[in-house]
Amino acid sequence: MVVVTDSELFKAIPRMAKHFVSAQVRRFSSDQKAETLAWLEAQ
Repeated sequence: MVVVTDSELFKAIPRMAKHFVSAQVRRFSSDQKAETLAWLEAQ
């Protein structure tokens, strides 16, 4: 699961999500498009 946001509120999402889902969760800022796509393709 990927969250793309610049909101400071969502920085904690990956840490919180691991308690509720077994999926790997990553957060990327909107200026990290290449990194986001690379991570998604590797999954």
